[in-house]
Amino acid sequence: MSLSEQSTFQQPAQPFKTLWFRLQRLAPQLRGFVLAGLIGTLIDYGFYQLYDQWLPPLLSKGLAFSSATLFVYFMNKFWTFKQPLHSRREISAFFALYTVSMVVNTAVNSLCLQGLPSVHQYLMVHSTNELTNWLLPLFSHARSVKLMAFLMATGTSTMINFMGQKFWVFELKKKQLAKQEQANTH
Repeated sequence: MSLSEQSTFQQPAQPFKTLWFRLQRLAPQLRGFVLAGLIGTLIDYGFYQLYDQWLPPLLSKGLAFSSATLFVYFMNKFWTFKQPLHSRREISAFFALYTVSMVVNTAVNSLCLQGLPSVHQYLMVHSTNELTNWLLPLFSHARSVKLMAFLMATGTSTMINFMGQKFWVFELKKKQLAKQEQANTH
């Protein structure tokens, strides 16, 4: 086997090694993000239930999400992504990300609160499947519709938040630190 044939033969394994290495490096951050997110979700849901007793759902959800955001910022900054340095850019980027995420979160929540009862009506008319018949009660109770809307909104904003924090908010800080360290060593 010639040298060019050997390198061609070995190339498919390299991307998998690189991907596996990246996933291993990402695992601690992902675990920290998930734990901070779970606690933030409990804060979000608890405050949503509390505020919803006195305020309209859209405002309740926005305030609850904002309350959880403050907690999650400090958990992810200092614990998940281990960023001890402070910068206005980082704070601005984080809150810009969470502003977008809050808009998406409250919009998905509102759309689900409005749309899930329509799904119930549709399934009532067109249901021929045993699974859909089993799901019907979930769409008929206001509390279960509210919980499903909350979970869909939270799942959507969680994906946006992790990607934004990993690749925008805290990643730029790491690049800045690396450049600063490199400049100090020269």
